[in-house]
Amino acid sequence: MQRIIIERLSVLEKDVLNSIKNDVQDERADMTISAVARRNFVSQALLVKLAKKMGFSGYRDLLFYLRQAQTEKEAKKNPQGSVAGSSRSLIRNYSSVLHEQFNDFFQESRGTVISVFGIENSELVAEFIVRRIMERENGFMAYKGCMMKKKDHKDKKGLMIVVSETGETETSVEMIKTAGRSGCHTIVFTANERSRAAAEADLPVIIEEKSWEFSDSNMFVPYAITAFILLFETRGETIKNEEV
Repeated sequence: MQRIIIERLSVLEKDVLNSIKNDVQDERADMTISAVARRNFVSQALLVKLAKKMGFSGYRDLLFYLRQAQTEKEAKKNPQGSVAGSSRSLIRNYSSVLHEQFNDFFQESRGTVISVFGIENSELVAEFIVRRIMERENGFMAYKGCMMKKKDHKDKKGLMIVVSETGETETSVEMIKTAGRSGCHTIVFTANERSRAAAEADLPVIIEEKSWEFSDSNMFVPYAITAFILLFETRGETIKNEEV
């Protein structure tokens, strides 16, 4: 932000702006205009006025700018950390333990065929996952549909990935149960952390559905795809480094 613009702000406006910038660093902070106004003991109108005074069309544009600036700042400071930050914004239960377990499941399934399943909108995610795995040509094979029976890899752990937004689709739940009974690891990408699929899977990956930028749109499909890319690509780098 240009110094000349900030200098035109009142003392109160500068304090509020600094408060918002600090809150943006906390991914769990409620950044809706009503919440920010309450925390700073100011009116929503003042926040709108502040944004326009700085050249933005409104509060949401100001917030978007500050978030982008924070992301770029973190990426320059710590490129590896920015991956974790992106993952946390898309995966509600993200942690280093989840990431490591995801890595381990792929490692143990190397040399087998990974089954990926999804229906309706989730099928788009499943198709993408299969293509992404196969494109990398790094020892992994993937197949969209029911779990394939293990024949020649008795000493290998198979892997079943299920994509189900609600986590309550009967077919999806049965897929996970069947894979588990056959000794395969199971991962589910879902938006419902209390679903049966999340409870049955070895590793539930809970995906955000909404975005403040697109509050009226369901973002499960693009977010699930992006979350898989973040987990899978960083997993690939880990394996590559271990083999060198």
